[in-house]
Amino acid sequence: DATDFVVAMLDAHPDSAVQASTDGEFPLHAACAAASSETITPVLNMAKLVAKAKWRGALPLHLVLQGCAELQAVTDVLLEYSAAVKEADHDGHYPLHYACQAPTANILMSQIGFMLKTFPGAAHRLNRHGDYALHVAMRHYHVTHAADLVEKLVHEYPDAVKHALPGEPLPLYRALDQHMPRKVVHALATAYPPALATQHYMSVFPLPLHRAIAESAPEEMVLHLLELAPDTAKVPVAGGTALHLAIIKHSSARVVKRIVELDKEAAKMKHGGTNKRALSLALEHRAPPAVVVAVVEAYPHAVDWALSGGNNIILKGLRDEIDAVSLGAMLEAFPDGAKQADTDGRLPLHVALEHGCKSDVVAVLLKAFPGAAAVPTPEGRLPKDIVLDRGVDREVTDAVFSALHSGA
Repeated sequence: DATDFVVAMLDAHPDSAVQASTDGEFPLHAACAAASSETITPVLNMAKLVAKAKWRGALPLHLVLQGCAELQAVTDVLLEYSAAVKEADHDGHYPLHYACQAPTANILMSQIGFMLKTFPGAAHRLNRHGDYALHVAMRHYHVTHAADLVEKLVHEYPDAVKHALPGEPLPLYRALDQHMPRKVVHALATAYPPALATQHYMSVFPLPLHRAIAESAPEEMVLHLLELAPDTAKVPVAGGTALHLAIIKHSSARVVKRIVELDKEAAKMKHGGTNKRALSLALEHRAPPAVVVAVVEAYPHAVDWALSGGNNIILKGLRDEIDAVSLGAMLEAFPDGAKQADTDGRLPLHVALEHGCKSDVVAVLLKAFPGAAAVPTPEGRLPKDIVLDRGVDREVTDAVFSALHSGA
């Protein structure tokens, strides 16, 4: 194969390893540029001094890293001329920049650590694009060991987290956008706390908190961001508040509760895109009961607020298969809601029975207004007639008849 051929040629003509082409290219440069891992080491062994020679402004170390050769070949070139880590190539890239974009596990943390130990200032250097090694590592986050690498680079040069290229977000925002682990987010946020409140104007989700919620980041991640920068819960986003966004993106009850605690006015405000308050959004998006309860407790008046068409939100919730816990919280905030008919004259109990609500929902309505069992629909049908006609489950039927007899 090609490797055997190269080795045979070197054995036959050992001087060829130290002979350059007319433009200064040595065989080692060619092997490194081609990422020919099998031939790099034998060529290097026969021409060690070439490790210090540049071709078109690049050292063999630049070429071998840029070409993403195998680990052993990279290590051999690095150890042969370790001072190369202090030199930039013609594009202004230092070896550390290339190492941070290796697409596989070729460059291990030990090699990165060696580079930083040999040249502590490497993490401080910008390439010609204005990137620190940190930015390169984050832009190529698919690499193996990326989380450890980013964390290490933040430790080596914390000031890098303050910088971003024009039109690009700060590293903290990018970390959330790329679903990086909490330890990376924490390292970036603590290295530069103002980043938590720095808005990325190229996105509809301007703050790191907003991006985390929008990307459905883990609950602990969002709570951690709220802990680090509680005031960000009050910053508007996408035509609404962080509370609206959290509900729309199905954030956990703990996240919603924490946002409500930090922004007590959010539950009163309408979302610009939908013209709905948090409670309406929670019901529309089938939020868990704990979320609905938290929103109701934050702004109980939302329950008795008339919706378009004159109906209240309890009636709408019943048509959307509301759960018993959510309904109970809403009726606790607005007890008369069980007695308030829709524009057609139907009570909540009528609506619940006609829409096949579960027995525990019917029980909540009857507890709030037992007399509803004796109130007919506009068509003159009693609740007992509805359950008999619809063939609902036994528990619902028993509850309606029990309430009717109690009233009698």
